[in-house]
Amino acid sequence: MNIPFGERYITKSTVSPTYPSSHAGSANLIAEVLSKIYPNHSDRFFRLANLISLSRISAGVHFFPDIEEGRRIAQELVSKNLIKLPTEYKNNLKN
Repeated sequence: MNIPFGERYITKSTVSPTYPSSHAGSANLIAEVLSKIYPNHSDRFFRLANLISLSRISAGVHFFPDIEEGRRIAQELVSKNLIKLPTEYKNNLKN
């Protein structure tokens, strides 16, 4: 496919500050929430979030600390209950 890996891709998001990675944060936040709703698939959600995060390094638009901070922010939002689950899922989690 002649993709020039190792070169920096120029996109709208690559001209903004790198820290933290919003792609990594969003992917991990989605994985955190979906893991609460569907715990049997948790490993798949986080594996996909990890691949999305690492793709930002491969694309040359982020460094490892950027994706780690995105992941940490996602975990913090969920652990402090700053992200609300829909009521029907909360009821299922209590059972």
